[in-house]
Amino acid sequence: MPVQSAATLMSNILNQRKFYPYYVQLILAVGIHLAVNVFSLDAAGGAIPDKYTAGGSGCPYVFGVLEDLFVDDMSTDQGVDIALRAITAAMSRDSASGYIQKLIN
Repeated sequence: MPVQSAATLMSNILNQRKFYPYYVQLILAVGIHLAVNVFSLDAAGGAIPDKYTAGGSGCPYVFGVLEDLFVDDMSTDQGVDIALRAITAAMSRDSASGYIQKLIN
């Protein structure tokens, strides 16, 4: 099954209960060789393809870092570094993402 089809199927499953939908945000990502497919799935039935995505209460901070630093054809080490920066930004600024000690001290 193509990844786009799997993303659409999962979005339809999440959306099949109109009055009591599943309120989750899922990320479906599949990488085969150099072809990577990333989809953000939502409870309204959307399956949005993108180069990167994030979810949760800290995602605005993550998107800020990703939109600033993400480039096509980066190395794995660069990708890991950007991911760590994005997670650290969310943890530092969003109390629901952890790292509450920094706010207390």
